[in-house]
Amino acid sequence: MNSNNSKEFDIIVFGGNRQNEDGPLITFCNIARSIGCNLIVITDPSHYSLSTKDGIFSELLSKNSIPVRVMSKLILDDLKKIIDKRTLGVSINSRWIFSQEIIDLFDDKLINYHNAKIPEERGAAAYSWKILRGEKQGQLSFHKIDREIDRGPILMTMDISFPDTVSSPLDYYDCMNEKEEQFFLNFLQQFREKQTL
Repeated sequence: MNSNNSKEFDIIVFGGNRQNEDGPLITFCNIARSIGCNLIVITDPSHYSLSTKDGIFSELLSKNSIPVRVMSKLILDDLKKIIDKRTLGVSINSRWIFSQEIIDLFDDKLINYHNAKIPEERGAAAYSWKILRGEKQGQLSFHKIDREIDRGPILMTMDISFPDTVSSPLDYYDCMNEKEEQFFLNFLQQFREKQTL
């Protein structure tokens, strides 16, 4: 996964899509490839067989010609074979907790996508809580991964205002899809240009 062009970089994407949706991981991968990035997805068996809008995640990866490796657990020696000092690691809906050894392997370039406010809405189920609170404001963010979940330094955010008509997590996610596309593109273009976080 190495490139000789200084404007290209390699990405390993960990995780999967949201259930019954075609994003956000596939969305991120397609945007990354559209601007010339080489990437591979590492997913777990549960995500691999997760339902999407019209099938299962494995079929969507194949349909989009996205290379994938399925791992029950992350093994340091296996990752060392595909990571170099330029590799960006991106976690999107990943179920893994990254060990310090894996974090170190990425040389400060392992990040997480979080689709809710940080620090207020760390962890899962943010949109169920939003419904209970009647809240219509949200946020997309990328932050560095460290040993505490959703607590690494924030790299980029985008605020979102949801319409009053949203009433379920799926409603929120439907509104979020277009914003995710722009957010991912903005982040990838900036990283591609600077080659640093």
